[in-house]
Amino acid sequence: SPRPELYDMVADPAEKHDLIGSRAADAARLAAALQKFPQGSDKPAAVDEETLRRLAALGYIGGLRDTAASASLPNPVDNLQYLQRMQDGWRLADEKQFSQAIAALRAILKDNPGMVDVWLKLGEVLANAGLDEQAVAAYRDAMQRSPIFLPDASVSLGYVELNLKRLPEAEAAARRALKDVPTKAHELLARVALARGDFAAATEEARAAAAERNPQPPALLVMAEVQLGEGKPADALGTIERAAQRANELRFPEVYNLEYLRGDALARLNRVAEAEAAFRREIAAFPSHSRAYANLAVIRFIQGDRAGVAQLMDEMARANPTGQTYLLAATTLASLGEKAEAAAWQRRAGAAADRFKQP
Repeated sequence: SPRPELYDMVADPAEKHDLIGSRAADAARLAAALQKFPQGSDKPAAVDEETLRRLAALGYIGGLRDTAASASLPNPVDNLQYLQRMQDGWRLADEKQFSQAIAALRAILKDNPGMVDVWLKLGEVLANAGLDEQAVAAYRDAMQRSPIFLPDASVSLGYVELNLKRLPEAEAAARRALKDVPTKAHELLARVALARGDFAAATEEARAAAAERNPQPPALLVMAEVQLGEGKPADALGTIERAAQRANELRFPEVYNLEYLRGDALARLNRVAEAEAAFRREIAAFPSHSRAYANLAVIRFIQGDRAGVAQLMDEMARANPTGQTYLLAATTLASLGEKAEAAAWQRRAGAAADRFKQP
């Protein structure tokens, strides 16, 4: 702990009453006794990437911290008062009550702006709500306030920048994280290259993302995204099948985006019934995947089922009640020539944006 604390573990097992002030002599005696034990190295030794991969495979995540910096860290006990408020904010986010979650998280940060975890959660919620500019600001605040570099936050920031089509900023965020989380960084770099239409660079980065000895299915799926971008749905389908086999080996019940990409490839190969089934599986496993609804709606429209299109747009909005989702409904319907319906969804998106305006 950054600040010494003393508790009576028999009378106060919950550690609610710090006795450091009233029992200074006992505290000094115990502190002196602790000095007899090895303190460990202030500077953690470097760990090679292969060791980190093995640790990750065993379930260990994160990186090593410099204990010399611990004196500057907040005291955990001082933040207990915020725990219930944080739990409420997380719960609201899980329930997709984004405006309430954002307000709850901002209220915590107003009282204690140094809580990096809350800044990170705020960035995530803002991004999920389609408020990308505010999400960028929240992620940057988290990284600036953290005493250590946050590679996963840098990648998250990069994806929001990519969504805003700020490709140089997205690439820079990925490169900052490349040493610490290489797979995630290469995945982001592949998508940045894909957005630029640079298929050679995207292929190279996708290969790098899946270059581990035991690649995870999401890393393999990045190559399928590139192949679909190149107009090679048959190749993409083979890659998706390899990712599915890998998921089966790892006993993953579902993998985000796998069935969506399968549906996309099958639709491009004019295997419509199979594509429809794949999109349905993606929606069942991941109701938040809005593009699966949109692609399925296109199939419904081609089949002449306009009522089915409207139903899918409503289902998508109920599962993902954000302005970003309403805009996707508007653009999907506009691409199908449904101008009146597209305009209605555009108005809903505008109303949602007004509700989410930062105070």
